[in-house]
Amino acid sequence: MSKEKILTAFLESTDFSEFISNISEIWGSPTVIVDCAFRIAASFAPVDYGQSEYTRAVLHGELSFEAGAALSRAAQTAEKEYFTFETGSLKCLAYTLSDVGAVIGYMICIIKDGGEALLKNGELSFAAALVSKQFYFERRQIVKSTAEEILTELLDGEFSDEARFKLRAASTYLSSFNPERLAVIDISNYGGSTEADGFLRKTLENEFHASHPFIYKNKIVMFIHRDHDISRLAEIAKGENLKIAVSDVFGGIFAVKSAFDFALETLDYLTLCGKNGFCEDSEKYAVIITLKKLAGKKELIESDILSLAKYDKENSGALCETLYTYLCCHHSLKETCNRLFTHRNTVLYRINKIKEDFNIDTENPKKHFSYLISLAIILAENKKDKFFI
Repeated sequence: MSKEKILTAFLESTDFSEFISNISEIWGSPTVIVDCAFRIAASFAPVDYGQSEYTRAVLHGELSFEAGAALSRAAQTAEKEYFTFETGSLKCLAYTLSDVGAVIGYMICIIKDGGEALLKNGELSFAAALVSKQFYFERRQIVKSTAEEILTELLDGEFSDEARFKLRAASTYLSSFNPERLAVIDISNYGGSTEADGFLRKTLENEFHASHPFIYKNKIVMFIHRDHDISRLAEIAKGENLKIAVSDVFGGIFAVKSAFDFALETLDYLTLCGKNGFCEDSEKYAVIITLKKLAGKKELIESDILSLAKYDKENSGALCETLYTYLCCHHSLKETCNRLFTHRNTVLYRINKIKEDFNIDTENPKKHFSYLISLAIILAENKKDKFFI
C-alpha cells in the first residue's frame, strides 16, 4: 500500500462508497465505515468473502450489539487513534474518524494478524484523514432528516425516483440498509397509549436487531432480516393479541412502499375475517386479495360462466366450485371428489349438468385459463375464500 495510491483513489472516486471500495482493495482488507451510533455508512469486501458476522452487519446496516459493544470498549481504553478489537471470529483494526477534534465515526479493517502492514509509514493514518474529510463533507451536504421522516415520505409516495430517495437517505442508516421483508403491526388491541406503544417498540427493537420499528398511520412498521426468527414474532403476536402481516421479500429499501401496501391489505383482509392474535405472511393471501379487487368486473368473466353463477345463486347450487375444482384437478373425477369431500355420483351429476345444460366444453384447452379466471373471480365474490388460501 502507498500514500500515492490512496490519494489517487481519493481523487478518482466519484462518491464515498467507491472511495472505500478502492482503498479496501489497495490494502486487501475488508473495510467498514460506521458513524458514532455504529450504523454503516460504507463497506467493501471481496465477492467471495463469506464471514457471517460481516455479511450480517452489512445486511442490517449496522454493527451487531456485540460488535458495537466490543468497539466501544476498545475505543474508550485506546491510547492512540487506532486500536484493535475482536468480535465473534473477526479480528479488527479500527481507526477513529474525527473532525476538528470531534469523533464522527470509525474506519474498521478486518485483519488476519496484528495489522502491522496497515500501520507502517503512517499510511492508515493518511487514509483515515481522507476518509474523515470525505465522510464529514458528505454528511454536511445532505439536508438532515431522521430515518423515520424519510421512511414516512417514502411510504407516502413522495419520492419520484430512487436517486432522490438515496440522496435524502445518505445521512441515515438507510444508506446501507438491506432488510429482506417488513412487518406491519396493528396495535389497536394493544395498550392504546403512547407509553404502551413505546414499550412494544422497544421490545421489538431488542428482540429483532436492526428492525427499527416506527409508527406509521397508527401501525407499527418494523424491518425483518434473513436471520430473524419469525416464529418469535408469532409468539409475541399471540401473547399480546397483536395483528401482524409480514410482507413478501422485496429488492431494496426503495421497494418498501409496495411491500407495505400489500402487507396492509393483508392485515385489513384478515381483520375483516375476524382474526386476532396472528402473524401471517402476505404471500399466502396474495391470490384471494387480488381476486377480491376484481370482484364485480363482469367484463373479465366468460358469459357462460356468468350463467353458471346465476344458476348457483338462484338455486343454492355448487356448479361453479365444482367446475373450478375439476379444472384445477386436470379433469380428475377422483381428485375432484376428494377435494370437495363430495360423493362421486354427485360430482359426476354436476359435471354432466354443466356440459349439457350450459353447453360448457370442460375439455377445451383454449378455454381452460379463461374459465379458471372467471370461476375464481366468481368464487371470491361469493366469499369462497377457502379455495385460494
